[in-house]
Amino acid sequence: RTSFETAAESIALLFTDVGVKGMPVFLSWPSRETGGTGYVSYKLAQSHARASQWLAEGTLRQLALADAIRIHVVAHSMGNEVIAAPFANGLRAADELPTRLGLYISAAGDMAANDFIRLHANRPMQGSDMLGIIYSSGSDWALWASRLHNKTSRIGDCGRQLHRVEGFATVRVVGTTTGGPDPFTHSYLFREPDVLQDVRRILAKTLEGTMELTARVLTISR
Repeated sequence: RTSFETAAESIALLFTDVGVKGMPVFLSWPSRETGGTGYVSYKLAQSHARASQWLAEGTLRQLALADAIRIHVVAHSMGNEVIAAPFANGLRAADELPTRLGLYISAAGDMAANDFIRLHANRPMQGSDMLGIIYSSGSDWALWASRLHNKTSRIGDCGRQLHRVEGFATVRVVGTTTGGPDPFTHSYLFREPDVLQDVRRILAKTLEGTMELTARVLTISR
């Protein structure tokens, strides 16, 4: 829930920091940067995100028709509400789209864990059977609040349990500070060098065809 300018700048910096070959495509949807009470503003943004899934699905198809060799998706926070279902549906499509879809990276995902899991249940597996990676943290205060608002666990929050999704490896992001939980910012994907380096390594090896995704713990050095 940031401004268009801030989001565009963030994705440009992410692409630059990751440093892989390709063309970044920034998908935005109507939301609210400020205004209203916290809960009302959040629910409105959530509603807009879900209503924008058709935009994401159309974008994936346009990229496939443009002869994109491989379409990798990086979804942050509520962006998972926008792109997760179109991505899962694309894998089940009867045309060329499934062959174009590559890695799905979810970071600090603000989407109901059960909904994300259901999207990939009983799905015909293809290729390496591995679809992507889910970065989650037990110290993401924004997702703690979201869990209270929505009364359901979020896919990017592993404070109570580490969610396991068919075809995905889950990376638990932890810190090295002592004296209690390490309160990460919700935007650790963009701000923590260790996370960026991990994404860079995953994408590079995926492009080389040598990546094997495994569940693990990523410790951030502070």
